[in-house]
Amino acid sequence: MMQDRLKYRVWDKVSKRYFFLELKFGDNGYHPRFIEKPIFEQCTGLKDKNDKLIYEGDIVKDEHEWKYIVKFGKHTVTIPVGYVNGETECLGWYLDKSYLSYHLNPNDDYLIIGNIHENEDLLENK
Repeated sequence: MMQDRLKYRVWDKVSKRYFFLELKFGDNGYHPRFIEKPIFEQCTGLKDKNDKLIYEGDIVKDEHEWKYIVKFGKHTVTIPVGYVNGETECLGWYLDKSYLSYHLNPNDDYLIIGNIHENEDLLENK
């Protein structure tokens, strides 16, 4: 699972398609094709309910049909400690304003339904 976090997909704004690459230790940085205006999206290392890797920029839905965009960055989470809820800022993967756990289980039931580049229409009725 950790090795999947070194996988990236790159959205090429010019050709409007994805290219996939994997960073490896000792890689000399050579890539056979130069991509103009790239947008790099890292793999979260997590998989959806169909065992498909989840990348930053994916649009996923949960068992209640709620749609989310997978993002990376700072976000606030509420952590229950006894009878008290404390808010803290975290850096990591999240679904809009909800923390994306590194321990997805079948109860989470996330399904990738598209991505922000090819399926913007999916977000209209979010």
